[in-house]
Amino acid sequence: MHVAESMTIVADVDQILAAISLIIILGYVGDAIFRATRIPEILILMSIGIAIGPLAHVLPDSYISTLRNLAPIFSSIALIMILFNSGTAMRIFDKESKGYVGVVLAFLDVALSCLAVGALMHYVFQWPLVYGALLGVIVGETSSVIVLPIAKKLKISKDLYNILIMETIFNSVFSILAFYLILVFITGSNFSPYSYVQYIVDYMSVPVLLGLLTGIIWIALRNTIKVASNYTASLAIAILLYSLVDFLGGSAAMSILVYAVIMGNDQIISKLMHMSSPVSNKKSKFVEREFEFIIRTFFFVFIGMIAILSVDYLIFAVAVTAALLLLRLIEVNPLILRVSKSYRNLTYSLMQKGLGVAVLSSIYYGLGLPYSTEIFSVSFTIIILSNIISAVLIRWSSKQIMLVATTSP
Repeated sequence: MHVAESMTIVADVDQILAAISLIIILGYVGDAIFRATRIPEILILMSIGIAIGPLAHVLPDSYISTLRNLAPIFSSIALIMILFNSGTAMRIFDKESKGYVGVVLAFLDVALSCLAVGALMHYVFQWPLVYGALLGVIVGETSSVIVLPIAKKLKISKDLYNILIMETIFNSVFSILAFYLILVFITGSNFSPYSYVQYIVDYMSVPVLLGLLTGIIWIALRNTIKVASNYTASLAIAILLYSLVDFLGGSAAMSILVYAVIMGNDQIISKLMHMSSPVSNKKSKFVEREFEFIIRTFFFVFIGMIAILSVDYLIFAVAVTAALLLLRLIEVNPLILRVSKSYRNLTYSLMQKGLGVAVLSSIYYGLGLPYSTEIFSVSFTIIILSNIISAVLIRWSSKQIMLVATTSP
C-alpha cells in the first residue's frame, strides 16, 4: 500500500515537472513566432494551448488535471507579481504632466465596465446582476505588458505615454481591489449595508498597516545588509506578506499594493527617515522580466489547454467586447482630446486584455463558485477578441498618425 502511494506521488511529481517544462518551452516557441510574424504573443500562446488541449488532446487528461490543480498557486503568485510590479511603478512624490488623466481613465475602465457589463449580462442574458458586475470588473483591466511596448515602439508623445503608464498601472489595481470587494459580497450575502461597510473597513485597515510597516522595515533591513537579489528578495517578502494577511482574513491584495508602493519610492522614503542609501536596482530588471515571462507563458498556454469552447460563450464574449469598445470610445474622446487630438484613435485602439484578466478569471474559476465556468470561459474569449480587434485598429490608427506627420507643415 505504501509502495503504491509513493509511486503515485512520484508519478504526480513527474507529471507536474513535465507539464511545467513543456509550457515554458512552448513560451519560447511562441516568442520566436511573435518575432517572426508580429502576431500578438498572447494569441500564439493561447492557440498553442487550445491546439494541445481541447482540440487535439495532445497532453493526457491527467496532465491537464494536474495543471488545473496548480492553477490556484500560480494564480496567487501572478496576482502578487501584478500588484507588486504595479505598486513599485507608482511614484507618489512625482508630478508627471497629464498623469492624472491616466488615473481617471483607469478608474473609468473598471467602473464603467462593471456597470455596463453587469447590466448587459443581467438584462440581456439573465445572469444575476452581481456575477455580471464581477465579469465587468475582471475584463476592465488593460494589459501593460501588451500596451506599453506597442506605445513605445510607435514613439508617441511623452504626455500620452505617461497617461498610458498610469492607466495600465492603476486599472490593474482598481480591477483587483474591486474583484475582491465583490467577492466578499458574493460569499457574504447576508451582510446588511452597515455591516458590509464595517467589514470592508476592517478588511482593509489592518492589511494597509501591515503593508506599510513591512515596506519600511524591509527597506531598512535591505539597505543595511545590502541584499544582492533585490527584486527576488522583495518579491519573496511580498509572497510571505500575502500569505500572512490572507491567513488573518484581511485584504492581501491591498497589503501587497501598499508594500509595493513603499518599495517603489524607497529612495525618497530612505531620505525622509534618514536611512542609508538604497541598493541598486539595475540587475533586478532582468530577474523581473524572467519571472514575468514564466508566469505570463504559463497562464496563457494553461488557459488555452483548459478552455471550454462553446457557441454560447462566444456570443457572450462578442456582446461584452462590443460593449467594451463602445465604453472605450466614450472614455477616450473627452480625456485624450485635451492632450492630443491626433493620438485619439491610437489610444482608443490600446485596450487589449491580458494577464490580469487571465489571473482574476482563473482565481474565480478555482473557487468553484456560481458562474465560475462561464466567467472564466467568457473572459478567455474576450482576451482573444480584444487582441485581434486591437491589432487591426492599431495598424489603422498608426497609419493615420504617420499620414498626419507627413502632411503637417
